[in-house]
Amino acid sequence: MYGDVLTGNNFSWVHPIIKTDKTQIQAYTFDFSKSNFSENDAVGFYVTSPNVQINSRLSDEVWVDVYLPKVDKDDPENSVYKPDYTFSISNAQTSINEGAPYWHVFNFYVFSGHNAIIQPIGQGIINSISVGPGLYIPLQPGFASDYGGAIVTQECQMRDNIPNTQPCN
Repeated sequence: MYGDVLTGNNFSWVHPIIKTDKTQIQAYTFDFSKSNFSENDAVGFYVTSPNVQINSRLSDEVWVDVYLPKVDKDDPENSVYKPDYTFSISNAQTSINEGAPYWHVFNFYVFSGHNAIIQPIGQGIINSISVGPGLYIPLQPGFASDYGGAIVTQECQMRDNIPNTQPCN
């Protein structure tokens, strides 16, 4: 994550890496209602590889699944759901820099009441409709079926694709 996410905030949790012979999985949980972000703040979500440059993974089966909160009256903790969004690194905009270390997948955008939505990188913020004083209907953005974010070389490139973020000088 780009921003102040994993350095002392109490709204994100990094779960242990699960490894098998052929795969590795890591999960993150976010609860923006507990964040210190202000309305109209945006935060980038990115993936990097500790062992190789992320560009070398473009032909591998690397993806990010996003599961949005569910309201289920049965037993939500023991229910199984399909991901709401799946982003594949093979669909990412490539970088001419073979050593590019980051896959900038999407942005979180925080709006009224510490609610957040995800949106494509580089997209302006159009995410909710006011239906009255303090009442908003969040609109999840439409992701193209082949959307995959972008491979970037520097954190400054991520900032360029995150709305309302201080650009690098």
